[in-house]
Amino acid sequence: MNKNIIIILLFFIGISFAKSKLPSAKSISKDWKYRDLKDQYCDLRKNFVIAISDVNDFSERDKKSISKGRHQDLGKYIVVDPGDTDWSKQETLSGRGSDREIENKKNEINNLNKNYVIITNPGDSNFDRNSRVTQDEYRRVNAELKESGSRPAESRQFKYAVVKSSMEELVRSSLETGLNASNQFSVVDRSSMSSIMDEMGMQYSGLVDPSSQKELGQMLGADLICLADIKSYSERNGKDETKITIVVNLKFTNVETGEIFEQFELKVKKEKKGKNKFDKTRGDLMTKLGKSIAKELKKLSGSMSWDAKAKIKRGNIYVVAGADDGVQTNMVFDLYISGEEEWDDDLEMMMGTEEYVGEVYVNNNAVGKGVKAGRLSTCEILDSSLRLDSELQYTVRVPNIIKEKLNCTY
Repeated sequence: MNKNIIIILLFFIGISFAKSKLPSAKSISKDWKYRDLKDQYCDLRKNFVIAISDVNDFSERDKKSISKGRHQDLGKYIVVDPGDTDWSKQETLSGRGSDREIENKKNEINNLNKNYVIITNPGDSNFDRNSRVTQDEYRRVNAELKESGSRPAESRQFKYAVVKSSMEELVRSSLETGLNASNQFSVVDRSSMSSIMDEMGMQYSGLVDPSSQKELGQMLGADLICLADIKSYSERNGKDETKITIVVNLKFTNVETGEIFEQFELKVKKEKKGKNKFDKTRGDLMTKLGKSIAKELKKLSGSMSWDAKAKIKRGNIYVVAGADDGVQTNMVFDLYISGEEEWDDDLEMMMGTEEYVGEVYVNNNAVGKGVKAGRLSTCEILDSSLRLDSELQYTVRVPNIIKEKLNCTY
């Protein structure tokens, strides 16, 4: 009898202890264990998706300042996108005649666009898809089709090749490395960008053109567009050393608003003992540039707000972020009902409404099996009297009371 009483008492003591470990339904500001996790809120992955425009050419002045014969690979060009030329992708152009060859290809496309179009949709015409048709014939046939009430053909112009210098490709590679190393951003795959641009009949210049940035950015699923410009580049021999300096300007544009999200300039230097060690020094310079970009982006991400979508399913709160995104068990978030976004004429942007629900805490940050574990989390709501609707869309955010105590600097 006494043994049973002891077991019952221990059972209720265990329940009381477990309850004492749960967060208060009223407040997290005083006694909840978020204090031990507050620094880890800085590491929540923002998951901004960035589309990188191809790096611009450095100026003619800087080209002339580069001594001949020291770094011949800078005189090479790489075909990033052949367009409608007979070049192949990633083809390398080099030698004294490469500039003339590039200009000739441009003139060929110019002449084609003066006289021909490429059929993208034949409509009710007898044209073949992707065939070349003279502009006169195209206009004549379409006029007849429209007059008879038939579907006219659709066309596009011939596309120019996108050709970049080897230095531009090196800087772009460093930029991708820096973005990925920051662990806060995802980079749109270059091949995916090319295929989507082909479908839209656009080239990389569309990322630079403000009039097409929003449409193109949305098609790519990007939040930001990164434009990089090599402001200057120099290589020279010192007394007994090789010195290289590069200055790169980076600008991040918000796809939705078209406004500059962030802009900064990096000046990176690298020196190596011994003369004419340009190849080795250049490689080390690009590694250093990638690290400098990652450092700046970490500073930038520290000032960004974090949020994640949430859904009520089978009575559980599922958050579309988990251990892979820096979410830790026992983290506390604010839960909001997400309203539909509407266009605001005054602000000229999409605006959404939100309704605050209450506080939730993470009880499992590795929902799923195998490689999928860590992509989702489950949460419990602090106030059990609140009722959640599985038909609504929700969002979780870091509570203001926690954000005020954070110092996300790197």
